[in-house]
Amino acid sequence: ENGNQDVFVIAADGDGKHRISDAPEADLYPLWSPAGDLLVYTAQDGVWGVRITDGRPESKPCFLRSPPSWTPLAWTKEAGLFYLEYDSVTAFYSLPVDPQTGKARGAPDLLLDVPVGQAYRCAWSPDMKSIAFSQWEEGKGHVYSTGDRSLRSFALASNDRPSNLWWSSDGKRLL
Repeated sequence: ENGNQDVFVIAADGDGKHRISDAPEADLYPLWSPAGDLLVYTAQDGVWGVRITDGRPESKPCFLRSPPSWTPLAWTKEAGLFYLEYDSVTAFYSLPVDPQTGKARGAPDLLLDVPVGQAYRCAWSPDMKSIAFSQWEEGKGHVYSTGDRSLRSFALASNDRPSNLWWSSDGKRLL
């Protein structure tokens, strides 16, 4: 609205539009918590979160984390919020983290044994067993299985450059 990129919540039928963020800079990458009661998004100065009830913010957004270069990806019950530190990566690692303190509980584990070049727009599957990502230069999409460490690839149209990837709730399709 009015040239700003803010976050809004609106009912699926189009009623009840509520502004969540209102900043002069762009507010991007909104992500609902699994219970649908918390919304996080990235702003120029970091990541913000706000509790939502009946589509309305309960209070003003709270600052969660800096720096602003990370993008919320997915939630898990065990570890909380997964995020991508930068928009392109060359390797995927898993790191167990204490959700209470945010401190590492072990060493990083390299997930993908083959080089991915520049991977963009990563997305965890709902069951957290697969990572989808795209490679713009090669015009490919990939799905990596963390269980058997297999990589499935598929061609993208020559001009496809996904701005985001999302899994269907059953984990059978990518958007």
